[in-house]
Amino acid sequence: MRHHSSALFLSTFLTFAVLFGTAPAALAQVDPEGEETTTQAVGDGEELAPSPGFIVPGEEEVPPEATAEEAAAEVEEPAAIAPEAEVAPKKDEGEKEGEIVILRKEGQSLGSSPYTVLGASTLGEDRAAIRLAFGYPEIQAFYQFALAKQLDISIGGGFFYGLNPKTAGDVMGAAALFEARWRFWEDGPHTLSLTASPALYGIFDPDAAFGLILGLPGITYDFEIAGQHHAILGFNAPWGFYFHDSGVSARVPLLFKMAMEFAVSDDIHVFVSSEIGADIWAGDYIDDTFLYVRALGGASFLL
Repeated sequence: MRHHSSALFLSTFLTFAVLFGTAPAALAQVDPEGEETTTQAVGDGEELAPSPGFIVPGEEEVPPEATAEEAAAEVEEPAAIAPEAEVAPKKDEGEKEGEIVILRKEGQSLGSSPYTVLGASTLGEDRAAIRLAFGYPEIQAFYQFALAKQLDISIGGGFFYGLNPKTAGDVMGAAALFEARWRFWEDGPHTLSLTASPALYGIFDPDAAFGLILGLPGITYDFEIAGQHHAILGFNAPWGFYFHDSGVSARVPLLFKMAMEFAVSDDIHVFVSSEIGADIWAGDYIDDTFLYVRALGGASFLL
């Protein structure tokens, strides 16, 4: 009887041991809904990544479709921003990084001197120059300055040894000279200015006489060559009156002007000029018509 009870107790103990030993494995193979799951061996150093739709404790379920859409949006976002990015201008082969690029007007070279002292192009604002000229039949010196960007004034003096070829060497004197030019039109290399050249003439040989020259009107055109030099044409009628013991005479010269002005540097110009025309006198002092010729050469120095 004792042996049967011992055998029954041992068989009962083995039965429960088998049941409890196999229960966790059976539960791992079947989910709560009754569907079988696939298990995979994982190493000691690896972590088990949740599959799409897997619920991580404490987090919400992320559908696979949402994850795919976010990845596509991240890829498209740089492409959407790229067109708005500013494209750096392409450098020329001769342009180096760090260089200063100077833009210039067409027809004007770097280091050029676009102003003139004789032509229609004025000095420009805050500029002044000294101008010296000598030739036939006089010597001149001027201080020339810009009263405005388009307006120049010149104040000077000179010595003359003739009023025209007829009187060259016979009439001598000194003169206080004034000039004004107003640049009213400019188009590329072409420039036009209105001019005035009033003066006071004092004749002391052979007889004393006094001349008041009004010097209106006048017009000057210049053409800029290679941004440095100027070809100059003009017309002037410096009419006025001369007073002598014998009487008063009116003088009306009708003069055509031609000149060339060369820029040696930004500060130094050299020039040659000539004027030719009719020199008309009418009155008690002189009553005649002469050929008027004047030829001068000189230089200017920017202050």
